[in-house]
Amino acid sequence: MTNRFEMKCPKCGGEDRIDIAATVWVRLTSDGTDADLAADGGHFWEDDSAARCVACDHQGTVKDFETPLVVQMTEILKLIEEWAEEIYDEDSRIPLDLRQRAQAAIRKAEQLA
Repeated sequence: MTNRFEMKCPKCGGEDRIDIAATVWVRLTSDGTDADLAADGGHFWEDDSAARCVACDHQGTVKDFETPLVVQMTEILKLIEEWAEEIYDEDSRIPLDLRQRAQAAIRKAEQLA
């Protein structure tokens, strides 16, 4: 992978020429805007954000460009988030074994793949 987000174009397989429509914090300046000056400096996107491969002009959503590994890991994280509310034993409020829950999430994600 040539990008750290494990994304590639589903049409041409390109990995280093993917553009994403992201929300970006910018600082307003007398010359316009400057993303480097913004206090937050972050940029964010969602699975349904627009994405385009500049190499072949394929267009879709971020989710369309994710590799199977990313999709599987996303499913694991969703399962862990669902279980996060059940992290404590209702009677004693003692944390349950997170390792067991993570292993169960991985097994479930493997079934989904």
